[in-house]
Amino acid sequence: MFDLYVVGAGFSAASGAPRETEILPRIFSQPKNKPLAKILTEVLYPDTADWPAKVSFQEVISRLDLIRYYRPYPNIDYNLIDQCENRLMQEMVWILHPDNTGLNQDLYRLFVHDLAGNADFLSFNYDLVLEQALADLGETIDLHLDLTDHPVSVSREANPSRTLLKLHGSINLKFCPQCKTIFRFMHINAKDQYCLDCGSLLNYFLVAPTLFKAYELPAIRDIWYAALIRLIRSEQISFIGYSLPDSDLLTYQMLDTAFRMNGKKQRVYLVNGPHFNPVKFINIYGKNLINTKFYFEEWVEKHKEGLNH
Repeated sequence: MFDLYVVGAGFSAASGAPRETEILPRIFSQPKNKPLAKILTEVLYPDTADWPAKVSFQEVISRLDLIRYYRPYPNIDYNLIDQCENRLMQEMVWILHPDNTGLNQDLYRLFVHDLAGNADFLSFNYDLVLEQALADLGETIDLHLDLTDHPVSVSREANPSRTLLKLHGSINLKFCPQCKTIFRFMHINAKDQYCLDCGSLLNYFLVAPTLFKAYELPAIRDIWYAALIRLIRSEQISFIGYSLPDSDLLTYQMLDTAFRMNGKKQRVYLVNGPHFNPVKFINIYGKNLINTKFYFEEWVEKHKEGLNH
């Protein structure tokens, strides 16, 4: 039985959540976001009018992070860059809001109840699909974060039963850039929200592959280190709907390092459908990789049939 699941966008697709390259077309199909698309075209892709259909959401956020960090252009309003990034985040939060990702919840409950056993999870998804499935079954979750509930709550569980490490953050988390407090929101919306301690405008706890936020928020480094340790100690890992994108070099290095430190003894399963090219996973795991060629829904159904016999 697997003791660790690593999930990506393909895992959440059955919930109605868009895949990475589907987020921008959905955002810019709304008339209210045409001015935002115009600014981003001028700054990032002046020679590629149809760029929203060709690039991922994380690529855009990564490029905006790089521009804000290096400030390479003399005639750009960097406050405008901040505003564009914040607006993109707000739109993405709405797309991934639990009200919009409620499809096929039975599939996720079946996965958690019958297949996941006592396994832990690493997630590259911003959405709350996995959290919702765990909560529906009474599971409590350790996000490996020191959290303050917003509004403040005293009813938090003392003994989490599952570890869920969200390496790219989550739509229900924000952090204060001044006092570094991380807030978990009980009611998710895309409006500006402020620190309960110092009153500063909160930033989204969402991380692009550049990981620049890791330099200002140690909690992110802690999550990635915890993920590395969990990967090293696992005996059987299943990757579900995670494609190991070229832009995410840190993840590639983490997986490769963990496998070597494990002694290359792990059995690793890939659940990414029949058309996915597994070469990057093969480069890391070699003969230890088993490519099921199943999509997530098919894989769950196959295991369900096995449990019933």
